[in-house]
Amino acid sequence: MEKDRIITALAGAKWLSDIPELGNRIPANCILNKSVTGCGATELALRNDVPTIIAVPTQNLVNNKASQHVEDVIGVLEGVPNEAIKTYAQSHSPIKIITTYDSVPRVTQTLLDCDIDVYNEVFLFVDEYHLLFNAYSYRHEAIQSLLDTASRFKRVTYVSATPIERQYIMRELQNLPMLTVRFQNVEPTKIRFRQTNRPQNLIVKLCRNAIGNHVNYNLHFFVNSVDFIARVIKNAKLTPDDVKVVCSTSGEAKYKNQVKIGRGYPIAQPLDPVKKINFYTSTAFEGCDIFDPVGKTYIVSDGRRAHTLIDISTLFIQICGRIRDSIYKYDITHIFSTTRYKTEISFEEFESATLQRLKEAETLVKEFKNMSLTSRKMLLKDLFLNDKYIRVVNDELVVDRNMANIDIVNFKLSRLIYASDERIAQEHQKNHLDIIVSTYTELPSEKLEDNANAKLAFKDLFDEYHKIELERMETMYSFGMFRQAVLTNSNPLVKKAYDILGYDKVVALKYNQTAIKREIAKHIGQDKENIILSSLNEMFPQYTAIPSNRLKQGLQKIYDDLGIQLTAKATDLQRWYTLKRCYRSFNGKNVQCYILVRENMVSSES
Repeated sequence: MEKDRIITALAGAKWLSDIPELGNRIPANCILNKSVTGCGATELALRNDVPTIIAVPTQNLVNNKASQHVEDVIGVLEGVPNEAIKTYAQSHSPIKIITTYDSVPRVTQTLLDCDIDVYNEVFLFVDEYHLLFNAYSYRHEAIQSLLDTASRFKRVTYVSATPIERQYIMRELQNLPMLTVRFQNVEPTKIRFRQTNRPQNLIVKLCRNAIGNHVNYNLHFFVNSVDFIARVIKNAKLTPDDVKVVCSTSGEAKYKNQVKIGRGYPIAQPLDPVKKINFYTSTAFEGCDIFDPVGKTYIVSDGRRAHTLIDISTLFIQICGRIRDSIYKYDITHIFSTTRYKTEISFEEFESATLQRLKEAETLVKEFKNMSLTSRKMLLKDLFLNDKYIRVVNDELVVDRNMANIDIVNFKLSRLIYASDERIAQEHQKNHLDIIVSTYTELPSEKLEDNANAKLAFKDLFDEYHKIELERMETMYSFGMFRQAVLTNSNPLVKKAYDILGYDKVVALKYNQTAIKREIAKHIGQDKENIILSSLNEMFPQYTAIPSNRLKQGLQKIYDDLGIQLTAKATDLQRWYTLKRCYRSFNGKNVQCYILVRENMVSSES
């Protein structure tokens, strides 16, 4: 592997095209850390004389860039036919195609059908590559297809102003050298710190003030929740003339999002004319150009809605550069509330336990490969894998190291960084950001966070759980698992019904819990290990000290329910979890406890 290296731009240079060492080219076969947003990397790839496919994360970004180069560039989305790509390729030189990550394999094959030696003659520019990591857990097949296609290109580069930390970089990219470009005299970004228990209420007030007092600037809110935006619009009584909303329009998301914000509020594109109030979801967090000379940026992280948490080392810095020409470009307001998630597991302990689980997964896969073909097929029939670090691919077990890294980074973000305002401040400062201290219908999970004993209808709990699952498919950032945990703790049947029966079946049963339980009993079969693990997950939280007596009683109840003739011991749980023994004071007594660090890998035959 080549060594990582750094290029320092000359004083006064603002664009990659200003750096003589690059020769008006994007360096090939590396991870390009451009260090700052808005330095013209995508523009250079679009304007130079190199045949290039530019892969970007969202449809909005395709439209945003293609609309600025109508004569020379073709934007390829799902509705663009292969014939249009062929016609363009045969009439343009050099070819400049910008498309989404998902469409790269199709574009590549279409060019091959035109007798273009794509892999040797065309440069692949993968923009905002850190999003491959962020979306990998729930868009694995699409991203793996892109990575497999990219590996065939003679010249490919992965580009970001906010690359993933080297130790967590995707396995497929680990052997690529990182080329870092450092610009001199970059103006520091100032962050106005606005902590509040109710970010939504504060934003409603800001909107009302902007409209009522006719302030001489426009407000641009970056928040990854269409529901959040819709409630602000309603509570602030904003009219369609007051507000612009940019959110996902891909697939079913367009219809669903339009219903949420209201028919009278058309979903806009980033380059559409700005209004006094402007909202953007994750579809516009990276790469998109927004122009507003008097636009102020507000980044919203609501600790009560984990999917709105912004990774300060990557996404936060990306958002800071979206409004290209504002006089307030380097003056950003971060409106946030902290999470309520407490943990007795340190980051180091979680990382160590995760790496140990990964090591065990690698051992299992190695042993599996040494078996005969007949034995492997028999084992795959009966094997129940609860370990997401192993995938079954073409009747083979494959270790997925990327998933382990994703777990580690997500734990750090949701359980550590947003746990307190002090930690958020530290993360800002670590990323060279200067800090300036500066009623709506609640979701069922929010009501339960305020009052864990609140009595809520099963239908409401189940519908929110389903909604979170849909969000995971529609957005590039999803930490809804913590909201789902709150719902499941209130009624364990919610998760069990969703996992075993699915949404449509539960609706068909009219959310009747008795009917649902009967239907589940028909589906369970003989896999008691799976049932025990699922029941334990519903009964006990991870990362928290739990008295051993309580663990024993809970496990005994599960044994009794399943007709297992065993006497439960707290230490039995080491079959399903990595345990950490500790002592805590309860009612003045020092009590032995165990912390469930993470799940073990078990099979139905073990």
